[in-house]
Amino acid sequence: MKTLTLTLGAIYIIFFTINCADKEEKKTAPQIASDKPTVETPTTVTQKAPIINMADTIQLKRIVLCYKDSSNSREGMFIKLSNIYNNKLPEAIKLNKINAIGAPMAWHTKIKNAFFFEAGIPINKLPTKLGKGIYVKNTNTDSVFIAHFFGPNELAAGAYDALNEKLKDAHKTKTGNIYEVYVDNIFATTTDKKDAYKMQTDIVLPYK
Repeated sequence: MKTLTLTLGAIYIIFFTINCADKEEKKTAPQIASDKPTVETPTTVTQKAPIINMADTIQLKRIVLCYKDSSNSREGMFIKLSNIYNNKLPEAIKLNKINAIGAPMAWHTKIKNAFFFEAGIPINKLPTKLGKGIYVKNTNTDSVFIAHFFGPNELAAGAYDALNEKLKDAHKTKTGNIYEVYVDNIFATTTDKKDAYKMQTDIVLPYK
């Protein structure tokens, strides 16, 4: 009888232990980590390639009202260009009672970490009054290679490379610095957000 009592007691202890363990497992089960990440991994956004159409043509001579400046960054250069095209040059045009007859244009180069540039607007005749820093630049009638560029300006290096490659393949010599003509005027003041891939900039290389 003692042996039977001991056996039943042992069975009860084993059953109680298993039952408690099962309850504990059920209680802690929801805390097990899932294989699915709780935070999505950020994806890398690839910028769309610009559109570049090449042309070989003639650029007629022009009178260009200009202002020269420099900046320590590309962003700073574009801020200054915007001020020149929207304020400094239009004020000089109004003062002289002359007309702008073409899109804004710029010659720029990078020396070490600085950007040096000339910003200009073609005009219909010579001005009689020039404010501080304002001057006139005459361009010649030139044979030119033009890269019609559609895209963010920071991707324009590809257009410059294409022009230099075109010059090399044609066995021609550059007769002047490459310059940009902002056909769709990326500096125009507007509250509408513009699609850079629909904005045309002509990058021009004079040659002979």
